[in-house]
Amino acid sequence: MYLSRIIFFLIICSSNILLSQNFSLDGKVLDSISRNPMQKSDITLSLAKDSTKIYKTTSRENGSFSFDNIPQGIYYFQLHSGNVKSLDLININQSIKKDFYISNIQTENIKEILLIKEKPLIDQKPDKTVITIDKSIYDTGRNSYDLLNKLPEVYADPLGNINFRGDQGVSIYIDGRKINIPSSQIKGYLKSIPSESINSYEIISTPGSEYDAQGTNAIINIVTKKNIEYGFSGSLNASLLQTRYTTTNLGGTLNYRKNKWNFSTVLNYDNNVFYSKTKSERQYKQENRFLNQDYYYKEKYDNYALTVGAEYDINKNSKIGAKYQLNYTDWNVNSNSSLQMDSVTLTHNNKKEFINNQNVNVYYKLKLDSSKSSLTLNYDFLNYNNPSNSYYINSTQNSTPFEMYYIDNPIKININTFSADFNKQFEHFVWQSGAKLSFIKTDNNNIYFQKQNNQDIIDNTRSNHFNYQEDIQAIYSNIIYSFEKDWTAKLGLRAENTIYKGVSNEDGFKRSRFDVFPSFFLRKKLNNKQVLNLSYVLRIQRPAYEFLNPFIDYQDPYSIKTGNTNLKPAFSNLVELKYIKSSKYSLTLSYKNTKNLIGQIYTTQDNLVYATTYDNISTENIYTLSSNIPLKFASWWETNIYSYINYKSVVFSEGENKGRYALASFFVRNSNTFNLPDDYSLELSGFYKGNSLFYIYKSKPQYSVDLSFKKSWKNMSLSAELTDVFNSLDSRVITDNATIHQYSRTKYPTRVFSVGFSYNFAKGKKEATKYDDDEKNSDEKDRIER
Repeated sequence: MYLSRIIFFLIICSSNILLSQNFSLDGKVLDSISRNPMQKSDITLSLAKDSTKIYKTTSRENGSFSFDNIPQGIYYFQLHSGNVKSLDLININQSIKKDFYISNIQTENIKEILLIKEKPLIDQKPDKTVITIDKSIYDTGRNSYDLLNKLPEVYADPLGNINFRGDQGVSIYIDGRKINIPSSQIKGYLKSIPSESINSYEIISTPGSEYDAQGTNAIINIVTKKNIEYGFSGSLNASLLQTRYTTTNLGGTLNYRKNKWNFSTVLNYDNNVFYSKTKSERQYKQENRFLNQDYYYKEKYDNYALTVGAEYDINKNSKIGAKYQLNYTDWNVNSNSSLQMDSVTLTHNNKKEFINNQNVNVYYKLKLDSSKSSLTLNYDFLNYNNPSNSYYINSTQNSTPFEMYYIDNPIKININTFSADFNKQFEHFVWQSGAKLSFIKTDNNNIYFQKQNNQDIIDNTRSNHFNYQEDIQAIYSNIIYSFEKDWTAKLGLRAENTIYKGVSNEDGFKRSRFDVFPSFFLRKKLNNKQVLNLSYVLRIQRPAYEFLNPFIDYQDPYSIKTGNTNLKPAFSNLVELKYIKSSKYSLTLSYKNTKNLIGQIYTTQDNLVYATTYDNISTENIYTLSSNIPLKFASWWETNIYSYINYKSVVFSEGENKGRYALASFFVRNSNTFNLPDDYSLELSGFYKGNSLFYIYKSKPQYSVDLSFKKSWKNMSLSAELTDVFNSLDSRVITDNATIHQYSRTKYPTRVFSVGFSYNFAKGKKEATKYDDDEKNSDEKDRIER
């Protein structure tokens, strides 16, 4: 019954795609010089082919006007204000919202105005989904991590796990470059990027050969804003968040553009407190014994982020630039645990981290001819330094002395990357090729000190020094070809040679492999509104260095965590069939098969210790049906409904977890935006996620409701938001195998009240850039979309 209701709901949602297409035209009439509203202007809209379907209105006191329920077609847009007259042709194939600037010169020689469509919040393109944050209700008082939960198909949990269509393995890019930092630090890094500096998100569900093959799921590319203001321009932003604790975020940007030079600076400060409370019950089946645990976790950090960039236009066809990023975090973690089996054991852990993350990017871009052929050269250097240390105290009731130990755990990572991308557009096809070299070095020296007689004595049985090196050489080539008018195909091939080696104390390993990754995209344009896409890609998931590190992390007397040097890469085959209508509605059927899946598993040892490690857990299959339906009930009310249903099965071939685990899951997210008078806007959104499966762990249903408010002025905006209004978003996880049954429930600070303020300033004129600064593969993608 439950499954039939889900299928019925999806059918009802998908049927909205076939609704009749009526659109709206909203905007303001403003003076192009003073930017003052031009009230009482007569506006006429008439069908161009026969001048029928005439719509008339007059601009209001604030210059605003609106037309609702306009059938698709080409219209004459006529404006009459005093002696000013203008006439233009408008192709209305989607709702348009934009201000119109016209000259107030007393003349009738003005024949037309420029009408620019405002980008929709969600734009379904043939090869990606674009979510525009700039000028939306989300552009103030948020950060790039929290905004992930505003994207269709994406869910980011409080622990930093990012899921796409209910599955992990997502890769994060910023401006087309992958973020190469440990996965445990991704959340903190993204939280340092304010929403005020973000233009849009791009979700690429089946990445082509031009992208790194690493990652078994989608790519999320965060596109930051580009400066097009000549002279000085910038912004200031501040936000305050209240949970049990009060936290703040302060930041700003400063840009200066003159002649051929463009300088930019972004500065952000963020202090945050994150905490969780977990209660778990563990049953050891063979011994028929039970362990109850109460665990409290609290972390507090201060983050400072700085980005400085400079760019020089050599001529109209080439530019060179450099960017430096510094991310410094002072992190303090405290945790307390109470465990009860035969007696009560208390643990306390204090951990300090000072994360210093520096990145340098140097690039050169060249347009080769008027057909948009291009060459791009990039060099990236990343230095990650984390001199971490921890104190642990374990005590058992009615027993002395306490067990105390100290861990010195510094981590250093250096990554050098060189890449070249070449695009050549011929008359009937596009050829894209490139090469990339990556050199990664990791040094992690874990030294255990045992407290004995008030002295710190090194415990060599627990200490571990792990060095890891990974070198990747990659080349790729794509051919994009259009044929028979409505068909477009893209064939790609990527080859990667990987050499990696690790040394842990006296033991080590060295491996190498050569892999080829094909990709295939086929597009059929059914008509001017409808597109059908079929795609296939092969991806790889290499083990992260922390998964390989055999260092044993003693979390409490009954729980340890360690890596596995025998891990192999996982390979995923992704197939997707996607139907798109009017660049808004989508219905997607996808299949993912992963072999040698890398997953976190639990095992038990003789002394009832619960050991967490990583292993290749055989095979995973995921079948997904998803839909995205944006609707506009009125000029002031827009809604978006995203949903998916998937079936996931995981097969363990050996060990304590041997067997087949399978589950069907359902997810739906709905957001409603209300554009109120005088530039007020309100959003009511929420989601429901049914039972879900991650490896062997079953997560119980979750739901949440959020409420957002925004007021905009000419140069500033004010926002307020309350997330998880009913404080309902907790995590309930069940683990069950041959030896262990565990139920845990964790509560996070998900109900957050926040207020944000943003102010923009400029002293100069806005002018188009002299060089097309799109992403590296925009040229051939433009060709696909034509």
